[in-house]
Amino acid sequence: MNVNALTLQSVDQALFKKGVMAAHGRDKAGCAVVIFSARLHERVSGAQFEEVKKFLVFWLEKMEREEKGKRITMFFDMGNAGLSNVDIPFISYLINLFKYYYPDLLNAIMVFELPFIMNAAWKIVKNMLPAKSHQLIKFVSKKDVTTLIPPTCALKRWGGGMLQVTPGDEVWFGTGSSGVKRTVTLVNIRGAPVAFKSLPSDDKQELCLRCSAAPSLNDPMVVMVRGLGTKLEAVTSQLEKQQQLLSRAEQQYASARGRLAAALAALAAMAAINIALAFSAGKCE
Repeated sequence: MNVNALTLQSVDQALFKKGVMAAHGRDKAGCAVVIFSARLHERVSGAQFEEVKKFLVFWLEKMEREEKGKRITMFFDMGNAGLSNVDIPFISYLINLFKYYYPDLLNAIMVFELPFIMNAAWKIVKNMLPAKSHQLIKFVSKKDVTTLIPPTCALKRWGGGMLQVTPGDEVWFGTGSSGVKRTVTLVNIRGAPVAFKSLPSDDKQELCLRCSAAPSLNDPMVVMVRGLGTKLEAVTSQLEKQQQLLSRAEQQYASARGRLAAALAALAAMAAINIALAFSAGKCE
């Protein structure tokens, strides 16, 4: 593999669009965090695995150049992952990359929400790691992940304050019973997940959209959308009001239907009584 010839265009774009790997924020030690979302990973072989290797090398080269000698933290998000996502050849290749080609790049390994069913697989991986790297491994969950990663840099599903949205997904606006589901549409953004973060700017709020798939080795894709947070709040408020009006209308409809049913029942009862009286009168005659 000619590492110097690797570019964004020379790597399989489908791997970026999956969002399996992404650089996102920094931990409390100041190290850039590279996220590996295990639930999105699929085992492959042959020519496809060669593309995965290029993808991994591209990311490590990218981080080494951007960080200029600083170490990075690998964050393995194991949430909702299963045995079908375990890929020993992939993990072995990643370990060898750090061991032989990037020995000074790794600062820490964070393993988030490791499922119990994957403990056996983890033991295999642990035996593959150099002994000195064991001290770099930290197991975290929603309860303690923010002790290592600031809440402002942690995704919502980790217990942080960053909302991750994949274009085309449906997202709840509002809370509780007043929530309304709407599809998110983003323009000029790649298909990989996007993280939303509120940033203070004087007296206003800015919303930062940071795309998982960076467009180049040097410049991450960052789009600042001013005032979007306020607009989203306004939309949410309107949706909640519409939901309240709809609930009231449903209650009024149910009440009217109940009154109508009672009136019909009364009419039916009166009709039955009249028929009974007429029948009795006929018999008497």
